[in-house]
Amino acid sequence: MTEGKSSEARRLGSALPTERRENRRLSRSPVWLDGAELASYMQEEQATEVRRLKGAWAEKAAISRGGETGKGESVAKDWAPKLLILQDHPNQISEIYVNKKMQYAAEIGAVAEYKIVKPEDLAAVVAAANQDKSIHGIIVQLPILGDYSVLDTIDPAKDVDGLNEQAASSPGQPGAASKQIFASATAEAINFLLVGHDVELAGKKIAIIGYGRLVGKPLAKMWEQMGHDITVFRSKDSERLPTELPNFDVVVSGTGVAGLVKSEMLKEGAVVVDAGTATDKNGVSGDFAPEVLERTDLTLTRKTGGVGPVTVATLFAHLLQAARRQMI
Repeated sequence: MTEGKSSEARRLGSALPTERRENRRLSRSPVWLDGAELASYMQEEQATEVRRLKGAWAEKAAISRGGETGKGESVAKDWAPKLLILQDHPNQISEIYVNKKMQYAAEIGAVAEYKIVKPEDLAAVVAAANQDKSIHGIIVQLPILGDYSVLDTIDPAKDVDGLNEQAASSPGQPGAASKQIFASATAEAINFLLVGHDVELAGKKIAIIGYGRLVGKPLAKMWEQMGHDITVFRSKDSERLPTELPNFDVVVSGTGVAGLVKSEMLKEGAVVVDAGTATDKNGVSGDFAPEVLERTDLTLTRKTGGVGPVTVATLFAHLLQAARRQMI
């Protein structure tokens, strides 16, 4: 995340009610990292931006028709920033997140199209979408049954989820994808959530649990580039968590293992971010055990309304950037 985006996060975070930001520091209650509220401010601004983009498209269409404004306005009615969501199999948990993206798009005036295709057809559908000028952003909803290398075939200009690792790791090399334009939406959202709530990462010991393509890997890369002190715990390191995790000031987990992180693993006053999605006997849950949410000394995300809403808002921020670039 650039310094400009960090400043933007601080600006949106300052919009949170002042009394709430002050009282939460003084009371013996958890400091909640409220992603839903932060995302709502982002959404309002994005709705305004969509209207502006539609107006700009109408002007462009009118000019291309020799100044016939009426025709330009007619064309503009059919134009909107468009996101294509692809999946290679039905998945109950993924469907929850797809529905949230579809709803978010409608609320800001964008368009989201959802398609389930066969795993063997996914690469061809991505290739076609790369060439479709009416589509400004493409995401493959994870998990998928097919080869994850299909993510590396998404045009970087449309990779609004920021998951094309080839573009991120080998820009400019012969035969490589173009340079990455968008950072991982989830990683950027986690950083955005913390900066927006005045959580200082500099000088803190940070643990990232999990090294998956969606959360741990891109977040580790982002924070390493920002010079933060991070340690990554992979799936094989789970036995180390009880003894080592209490040494960390900030803990982010994105493994999808329900209840992996117990309360006794977290030091007093820690900042904890649950970016995992798992299923257990109680339905959808996160990586942190229920008793973690009962701690009054922590700064933490709720069971719902934490990272997820900001990730969706960040994804659509990328979509609007992509649409703006493709209009030029």
